[in-house]
Amino acid sequence: MAKIEKLEQKIRNNPKGVSPKDFESLILHYGDIKEHKSHPIAVIGDELVTYAKDRKTIRPKYVGWILKAIDKVKKINKEK
Repeated sequence: MAKIEKLEQKIRNNPKGVSPKDFESLILHYGDIKEHKSHPIAVIGDELVTYAKDRKTIRPKYVGWILKAIDKVKKINKEK
């Protein structure tokens, strides 16, 4: 299993304890991060997710949104 796959599995298993570093590593593997005035914006496929990273851990709702966007991109890539 590749390093990014292990990280993704770790985040899926515990979406409440995700560090900003791990969260952004996962985003950058599947998409990009755009800096905005107040919060960064994750761009994965055609999904845009604004999130706050000023805490020790990323809130689970942001993690869930990112995982849904990743699943959508994986499904599209699988169909090609």
